[in-house]
Amino acid sequence: MNPPSRLTYGGFLGLGSWTDRTEDPYPQGLFLANGRSGFALILDAFRPARIRVPFYTCDSLLEPAIERGINVEWYALDEHLAPMGLSIPGNDELIVLVDHFGVRSTATRALAVELGPRAILDETHAFYAGAPPAGLWSFNSARKFFGVPDGGYVFGPHALPPPGQRNTKGSADHLVLGALGETTAALEAFRANEAGMMSDIVAGSVLGKALLSRYDHRAMRAQRAMNAARAHEVLGHLNELDIELDANCAPLCYPLLLKEPVALAPLHAAGLFIPRYWPELQQRSRRAEFAKEVERAERLIAFPIDQRYSVEEVEQWAERLIALINGGPSPVR
Repeated sequence: MNPPSRLTYGGFLGLGSWTDRTEDPYPQGLFLANGRSGFALILDAFRPARIRVPFYTCDSLLEPAIERGINVEWYALDEHLAPMGLSIPGNDELIVLVDHFGVRSTATRALAVELGPRAILDETHAFYAGAPPAGLWSFNSARKFFGVPDGGYVFGPHALPPPGQRNTKGSADHLVLGALGETTAALEAFRANEAGMMSDIVAGSVLGKALLSRYDHRAMRAQRAMNAARAHEVLGHLNELDIELDANCAPLCYPLLLKEPVALAPLHAAGLFIPRYWPELQQRSRRAEFAKEVERAERLIAFPIDQRYSVEEVEQWAERLIALINGGPSPVR
């Protein structure tokens, strides 16, 4: 195997190359500060007494509900990330369906249609899924997919009026520092920007919208799709998940669920910067009831497949990952 051309793999997304034309990827959606802003808008539209949310999700999703005093009820997922035990929501509740890692879009959307208009699609892991089926609501996140300081779209069954204020809290420092090669300072700035994300219903920043409109989304989507397919070819024999990769699948990452928990520190030390989805599950009061969800978080490797990388680089780093998982020396020196 040829050594990778990069010394590291993964980590937050920096500035990408942009085109000389501008194109809003989703003119039918409302561009807000982030995914939480979109969810907050949906909650205000419905004003539910409670929401049902998968236990296997991030704390940030819950913030808009907690701020509004809405009760949160958990539900479990099966071994393939499909929701278990859901029924059609009542008039005082919503069900949030998460398209985990962007690899279950078809099935998740089909379930939303079955459950009806009070089933909300969280597509923060599936930016390229686009507008939801007719009559449904969804929201996504640009920040997880591109080098932008903020941004995300919310879609509804009717046109949504833009908010009167724009986000002024997002920072592009990490993008500029990363482009300058100041990796340590860039990481600190990235973490500061993430910590400052709020769920206020405000429009995304001018810079976020300008950058997003300059990226070549056709090329980026195609690269993600090719990279995901190659990752599945190399890593699929280790994967406990039944991965859905259809022609429209351009996921956040390739979710590799191993049989046993895996420590991330050795991977990071080898230059493979993989996040944990989600460490906060360990701190929740009902973690014993959802022990399988907690264990899943410790077994899952979110392998990067984004548009920064070629198919060849994905293959090289996937093979390096296999060597590290097996406890042997990395094939790259």
